[in-house]
Amino acid sequence: MTKERVSLDLPDVTGFKPRAKVPESDQAEIKQVAERAGFTARHSAQPATPPKAPASEAPFDARSLRRSNRTAKLNIATSEDTRRRFWELAQRMGISAGEDVLISMMDAYEREDGRAGGR
Repeated sequence: MTKERVSLDLPDVTGFKPRAKVPESDQAEIKQVAERAGFTARHSAQPATPPKAPASEAPFDARSLRRSNRTAKLNIATSEDTRRRFWELAQRMGISAGEDVLISMMDAYEREDGRAGGR
């Protein structure tokens, strides 16, 4: 079963014509009036090139300070209460990385279960 389409009641645009281009002579006059009024160009001047570092010094790359071997994602759908509990436990343990909390919990489970666990 299909429904009838609803009319959009758009105005008649059959007589639409685009505006004529502003003549070049008017462009020059517009520019003069704008300059007298204090308007400047919309584009910025080309910035001066910054001085290059000496070839003996390697540029500092702060990304190397954040490198870790943690590249795999483990997404688990939980309730908000479980997520909150997890991070409160991490805070009590003094751990800021979720992976470290997870490893501690897995190690504790494997110790209790009687299996050798850990990394």
